[in-house]
Amino acid sequence: MLTPKLKKFYEELGEADRSNLEVVWVSRDKEAADQLDYYEKAMPPWCYIPFGDPNIAGLLEKYGVKVIPALKLVNDEGKVLSETVRGEVEGCVKDDATRCYKKWKELY
Repeated sequence: MLTPKLKKFYEELGEADRSNLEVVWVSRDKEAADQLDYYEKAMPPWCYIPFGDPNIAGLLEKYGVKVIPALKLVNDEGKVLSETVRGEVEGCVKDDATRCYKKWKELY
């Protein structure tokens, strides 16, 4: 599963790096209760789009999400900077989080 790996990656970053990285979770759960339950049990305090929000379909289309889970590196203007961050997060081992993050900052 991607979420536990992303959580570990996020937690391995130093506080300064975490303060400059915003994770926005868009769930594709079938029920609102499932989304909330998973968020409360498994997630750091990330932003998330609430279940049933009408903007979800537009986000999936805008960012070309065809399969889940998906992970994109997006700047604050909404431009996709990298489509490969999912593989990078999944491949990170301890102490690699900072290296990956520094690489992403260069794209920004």
